[in-house]
Amino acid sequence: MKQEAEMLEPGYRAVPLQEGDKGSPLRISVIVKDAPEPAGGPFVLLRETADASVYLGAIVDAGGWVHTWVEIWAQNVDRFAAAFPAYRDSATNQFLDERWERRAEALQTLEPGSVFTTGWETKAAPPIFFDVKLLGPIHPTDKATGVRWELCKDDGALATKKLPGYSASLSRYLWIEAAAGDLHAIPVTTGSVENASTLSLAEAFQGLRPFHPGGRMMVRTFSPIGCEGWLDLLSGMPWRGIEHGKEAVRLGGVYRTLQDRNALQYGGGHLFLGNRGQAAKLAETFHLKLHTLTAAFRLVHAHVQNSQMPLLNLSADSFRLQLAESDAALPFLWNFKTTLAIPGEAVALPVATTSARYFLPAKFGGTSVYRPTTLTAPVDSTGQVRIRKLLPGKEAETMLEGTLASQERLVAGGSDLLWLRLTLPSGRVDLYATIEPADGAAAGEVRFRTLPQKLDPSVIAALRQAEGVPLPNVPFQTVPLLSTPCDLYALGVLAVRTLLVDDEISLPVALDEILSLARKSAGTHDASQTSGERIRALAEASESVLKALGPHRILREKIEPSAAIFPEDLWWDTVALICRLFPGIGPDSLCRDFGDVPPLALESVFTEPLATLEKLLVRSRSLLLVDWNYNREIRSVIGKFLDRSRKSPASATRA
Repeated sequence: MKQEAEMLEPGYRAVPLQEGDKGSPLRISVIVKDAPEPAGGPFVLLRETADASVYLGAIVDAGGWVHTWVEIWAQNVDRFAAAFPAYRDSATNQFLDERWERRAEALQTLEPGSVFTTGWETKAAPPIFFDVKLLGPIHPTDKATGVRWELCKDDGALATKKLPGYSASLSRYLWIEAAAGDLHAIPVTTGSVENASTLSLAEAFQGLRPFHPGGRMMVRTFSPIGCEGWLDLLSGMPWRGIEHGKEAVRLGGVYRTLQDRNALQYGGGHLFLGNRGQAAKLAETFHLKLHTLTAAFRLVHAHVQNSQMPLLNLSADSFRLQLAESDAALPFLWNFKTTLAIPGEAVALPVATTSARYFLPAKFGGTSVYRPTTLTAPVDSTGQVRIRKLLPGKEAETMLEGTLASQERLVAGGSDLLWLRLTLPSGRVDLYATIEPADGAAAGEVRFRTLPQKLDPSVIAALRQAEGVPLPNVPFQTVPLLSTPCDLYALGVLAVRTLLVDDEISLPVALDEILSLARKSAGTHDASQTSGERIRALAEASESVLKALGPHRILREKIEPSAAIFPEDLWWDTVALICRLFPGIGPDSLCRDFGDVPPLALESVFTEPLATLEKLLVRSRSLLLVDWNYNREIRSVIGKFLDRSRKSPASATRA
C-alpha cells in the first residue's frame, strides 16, 4: 500500500519501545495521549483478545514523521486465565508461547508482509516501563550491577525459591540471572505465588508505569477502519476516526476525506456513481458491500484451512479495512483491503482418542448476537461422582462408567461432551465422557461413559481403588460439539449487518426477520425450486417481508421499498444465501447443526457459500461495468441467427 508520511495530530505523541531508538532512522513507537489523560490510560488501546492487549503504534522516522501505522500486540496472560477459567489449570506459559508463535506464522501466511519481524514473536521481549512523563522507554536494571531484569524461564531457579515453574504454570516472574540467589523474584501475573523470595512490582519499580512486563510481542500493519465503520461509510455515513475514550485519533492522507457526508454521498472522489441517482448508488453500494462480505469469507476460509481450528469468536470486530493512496485515480472507497484483525481464539480439548474434535471458545457463556444460543448455555458446576467400573479399551486405552449427581439439568444422548476433573491420590486427572441413557437413575443423577483414553498405570490403579467411593465436589463442564458451523452462523449475522441494517432497522431486528424468513422457506421446501425462487415468492406474497428485507436497506437513506430500483432475482438470491448460512433451520441450511463438518476439513463449510458469493459478485459487477466478453458472446449468437435467417427465412421464422 502506498502511504504518504504524516505528522501526528496535536495532543498525541509517538514514544519508542526500546531505549536508544531516538537517534535511529526508523523506530517502532507506541502512540500516547498527552494530558488530560483518558480514563483508560495514555496508550491508545485498540482492542483486547483472549491473550493480548493491542495498542496503536507507528513506524516513525527521526524527524517524527509517521510512515506506517501498526498494531503492537503485547502478550497478556491474565486475560487468558479470565477467558478460559476451566482451562486455566491445563494451560501453561509454554502452551501460550507456542500458541503465539503459531498465530504470528498464520497471520504472515494469511497476509504476507503484514507482520514486522522483530524477534519478539519467538522469544520474550524485555520488560518495558515508562516514567510518569512518558518521555521514553525504561528497561529496569539492577542498580548495583546495571544488569537488566528479564522474564525468568528457569524452572530450577524458581523451584529453589519455592515458586511455580514457567513451563508448567501460568505464573510469571522477573529476575536477574547473574544475581538469582541474591535478589527477589518479581511476580508480574495475577495469582502468581508470593512468598519471602518475592517483591511486588510496585515496590520493585517505584514511580514507573508498566507497559509490558516481559513476554511475547508482535507488530502488525494496522487497518484503521473497523468493519462497522466501513459498512456505515459505504451506506453514506462519515467516519469519526480511531476511537480513544471520548475522543478519536484522526489520520491524514486519504482518511481525511472520510469526514464529509455530502462528499461521500454525492462527490466524485469516493464512488463511481455517487452523483448519478439513487438506483446507481444502490447498485454500487451493494457491489462494494458484497465484495467486503466475500473478502471476509475468503479470510476465514484461508485461516481455518491453515490452522484446522474454528475461530468461535467471529463478529464485525474481527475485520478491519485499509484504504490505499493510488496513482490510478480510483474512487477512494474502491481501493480497499480487508484484514482479519482478530484471529481465532478457540482452544482444542486434548481428546485424541476420538474422531470428533471439541473446541472451547473464549468467554464461554458470554452473550453476543454473533453467537448461536448453543454457545451461551454450557453447564459449569460441581457434583458427586461414583465410579461404577473400569472397562478395557483398544490399544491400552481405558474407559469407565460412572454416575454424576448434580443439581444441574443434564440431557442424555446429545452430542455434548462431559468434562470431569477428578482429584485422586495419584494426582489430578481429566476425563471426557458422554452422558448415557440409564434406567433406575435417581432424580438429579446421570450415568456417563468416558471416551477411551490412554492413562498412566498409577492413575488406573487409583481409579480402581475409587470404585464405588463417592467423590464429592468434582468440577465438571459440558462442552458442546462446536466447530466451523458456528463461524458460518457468525458470518451469516455479518451478512445481515452488511446488507439489511439501516437507520430504521437494527441488527437484532433484521436477524430475527431473516431467521423467520428462513423457517418459512423451510416449511415450503420444494426440491423443484431453488431457494432463491422460494424466497422471492415469499417476498412477493408478503408486504412485510419486502418492507423488512428489501434492497432499500442497502443505503442509510429514507427509501420506500417500492421505490428501490434493483434487480429482484439478484437481491432475493442474495437473501436466500444469507438464510442458508444458519445451521439447522431446514433442508436449505448448509450445515445440519453446529458440529456438522468433517473433522479433518474444517474449512469445507465455507466452500459452497464462497463460490455462491463469487457468482453474485459477477452478477452485481455487470450492473456497473460493461462485460465486453459477454457482449461479444451475445453479438456472436445474434450474428449466427441473422446468417441463418438470410439463408432460410422460413426456418428462421419458425425458430
